[in-house]
Amino acid sequence: AMAAVLLVSCVLSPALNRGFHGPLLRRRQLAGLALGSPLLPKLALAGESTVAAPDGLWSFDVTPDFSASPALIKTHADEVTYKYTGPKASTYKYFKAGLTVDPVRIDKLSTFDTAEGVANRVVRAELAKDGILEAVVEEARDDSPFYRIRYVVSSAERGKKRYVSRVAVAQRKLIVLTCEAYTRYWNEEVEAIVNGIVDSLRVPSAV
Repeated sequence: AMAAVLLVSCVLSPALNRGFHGPLLRRRQLAGLALGSPLLPKLALAGESTVAAPDGLWSFDVTPDFSASPALIKTHADEVTYKYTGPKASTYKYFKAGLTVDPVRIDKLSTFDTAEGVANRVVRAELAKDGILEAVVEEARDDSPFYRIRYVVSSAERGKKRYVSRVAVAQRKLIVLTCEAYTRYWNEEVEAIVNGIVDSLRVPSAV
């Protein structure tokens, strides 16, 4: 489960999602702005490699080496998860990408906190969990209207993983796309795949 999810889903919703349960931002690590759980459009594929909301709120691209992997437990208003199933699946274990959508009380991401502030919130939320040995921010960048956050979490149980998220707010919904992978096999290829997926997030109405 991506846990992490990515990322801000929720503080801005409760937490940013570091995990998303599946690969992306997992649950609500952010904490504070979450609302109820209004009905949101179901997620749907919009082509061979593009995943998109039916109403056009968001879309992102995945490579053919990723397959849909629905979360067993729903922890967001809406979420979608993809797992790497390509030729190196035996090596790239638990390499995931996921997107979460949660309602929030803000209209604009920057009114909540800076990119650095959001990243620090996520790390603090991780450190508060049992079994977490270390959580470090590697990047917190303001690419308005998006924030890009990259961090590493070391767990006594699950080992060391790197998370890269792209976060946006649109129509009072927090949208977080996150990729997660173990640092033990993180190489130039994984880096390129992650950057390609995360940076492909499109949210036309983001502010």
